[in-house]
Amino acid sequence: MPTNKETNKKANYLVCVNTEQYSEVALHFTCYLAKKNNGAIVLLHVIEPADYKSLGMVADKMRKEKHAESQKFLSELAGKAKDWSGITPIVMVREGLIEDEIIAVVEENPTIRMLIAGVSSESSKKSKIIPPLVSVISTKLLIPMLIVPGTMTNQDMEEVA
Repeated sequence: MPTNKETNKKANYLVCVNTEQYSEVALHFTCYLAKKNNGAIVLLHVIEPADYKSLGMVADKMRKEKHAESQKFLSELAGKAKDWSGITPIVMVREGLIEDEIIAVVEENPTIRMLIAGVSSESSKKSKIIPPLVSVISTKLLIPMLIVPGTMTNQDMEEVA
């Protein structure tokens, strides 16, 4: 990630995404914020580890396929972000536990000023991202975290951003 003085002054937003619609809403909202604040966007998709031990040589192929699918997915979202904000996001695919990878990305990139994640009202109780992050944010992350409801409309985004 760029670390020159100009980039360090920007509001850099890390938005965590998956294939759910609420992630796209969170990205759209992030685009409003980044555009308004002359910021940068980092898209992060975390591939949760699978038990590949019993799969032998097939495991490497499966891992590569998951990474390729993630890159394609992020490329599509990056195109939408560019259309919405004029900003070309940085894309990252990581493999591991969601909370660990998010914390690692924030710690590795001191220019990130805010973490943004989407949540669906129906699935908020089953969310894999929100509870772990909320439980560790006060001890490990020194940046604010913004939870974007998946039902947020474009008008809501304009008013809030």
